[in-house]
Amino acid sequence: MYQDDPIPPGESRKQQDSRRKKNIARLVGVLLAAFLAFVVGFIGGSGFGGNYAADFSFLGMPGYEGSSLLGGLAAGLAVLVIGGVTCALSSRGGGLLLVLVGALAAIALGPRLLFPVIPPEESAFALIYLGCAVVGGAIGWGVSLLGPK
Repeated sequence: MYQDDPIPPGESRKQQDSRRKKNIARLVGVLLAAFLAFVVGFIGGSGFGGNYAADFSFLGMPGYEGSSLLGGLAAGLAVLVIGGVTCALSSRGGGLLLVLVGALAAIALGPRLLFPVIPPEESAFALIYLGCAVVGGAIGWGVSLLGPK
């Protein structure tokens, strides 16, 4: 099994296996966070469509159904992209965790605070979720930079 895998110079088989396990753990963490963001966006979107925008429509689904689908898709996609970029740019696992937690917290809290001022348009609604995720991820990234190296 390992005979065909080339080992980079200066790296042992044990180090290579450890790096692989860390990468798999990061991937699972990002996918789990994206799923949680989808669920939180879905729930928040249903509240927006049901309370503030009964005439909202997305993919032919009216009111809370359409807004919940759009909220879930926007939030899940945003966290998936933020997690992927963070994995590519950071070698610290704690940094990735703080970025994902920040993005999830902002998705859960940010749009709820902004619901009364969000116009009932698909683009503005999706941008609010994307913006909240990016701001929360940036705050998490900043906090991770303040910690020990």
